[in-house]
Amino acid sequence: MEFHRIRREMVAKCNPNLGHEAILEMENAIVITQNIDGLHQRAGSKTVVELHGSLWRDRCNRCGIERKLNPRENYNLRCDCGKYFRPDIVWFGDPLKENIINQAVNLIQNCQVFISVGTSGLVWPAAGFPELAKRAGIYSIEINPEPTNISHLFDERIQDKASVAIPKLVKRLKQNKL
Repeated sequence: MEFHRIRREMVAKCNPNLGHEAILEMENAIVITQNIDGLHQRAGSKTVVELHGSLWRDRCNRCGIERKLNPRENYNLRCDCGKYFRPDIVWFGDPLKENIINQAVNLIQNCQVFISVGTSGLVWPAAGFPELAKRAGIYSIEINPEPTNISHLFDERIQDKASVAIPKLVKRLKQNKL
């Protein structure tokens, strides 16, 4: 738990980048993220689906209680039931929450444009989302500094950093009314 407290303190010092902020300019943008840092929410995104959970929540595996966290507060490590709280994040070997995956799949199948940003294309089930978008006939764009093993699935590829590429793409999408 000390590791995660220190990690929260470090992440709390980070700020959203221009890419996080540019997303706010897209009407009805929904973010599906593997990141656990909460930067999308800090930037102001309203609808964020966190596939791997959040550093800013703890949960008790025994009774299911979740609590929101603030990096500037100290918290009791034990739940009222006596079990230790753990970060509400996916550790290696943990299953993803089925309702979260179902929500992401539904959102992708019903979106107008699917944009994948900064993924290796190796972590499942997110690595399968571009194929899902392709099968649904959704126009898809990959933003990544390097090609990935799933780059061929996208209609368009932008090879750049997210903080540079997203603001440019948002401006273009707004001009084209996509």
